[in-house]
Amino acid sequence: MNNSYSNIDYGVGVRVLSGDQSGYAYVENSTLEEMLKAARTAARIASANKGNKPLNLTEKVLKKNYYTVSSPWEEVNLKDKMPYLQRLNERIFAMDKRVRKVQARQSDTTSHIFFCNSEGVMYYDYRPMVTLGAVCIMEENGKMENGYAARAYRKGYDFLTDDVVEVIAREAWSKRRLCSKQLSLKAARCRW
Repeated sequence: MNNSYSNIDYGVGVRVLSGDQSGYAYVENSTLEEMLKAARTAARIASANKGNKPLNLTEKVLKKNYYTVSSPWEEVNLKDKMPYLQRLNERIFAMDKRVRKVQARQSDTTSHIFFCNSEGVMYYDYRPMVTLGAVCIMEENGKMENGYAARAYRKGYDFLTDDVVEVIAREAWSKRRLCSKQLSLKAARCRW
């Protein structure tokens, strides 16, 4: 039928710049010991035998994340997402009796960004990403056509609303209609 996807990926990358040289190291956890090891490795790569002094890092507290989220994706269950996919599916089928299939998809990812620079500043930020999309597949007189629509935002669960479902459903269906008009005018295949 339809699907929903969530992703949690975790790790820390450290990039060190020294003049026109750069070094990079990555670890898949955030223990202080492992992050310092990655930082030293990146510094050695960038420095190539130059002497560097260690920095004292000072946390810059962000009063507000750039992407304000009331309901983070990590706290949302699959059963909470599925009704929106079901409504998207039902709405597209209700638009036209020629609809044969709907492929609806929702995905979300979350990035936790930990930033440090050579001026001794460090901070943390939270970056959500959500996509909701649908393909409307229709058949008329043996000809199959499809239209696609999607929206992607850096938002949390509050992104999923009946309004966004309606916008995507109408757009997927109307793009199919544009394809139909192009077929009749140009006798060519329309690809979205």
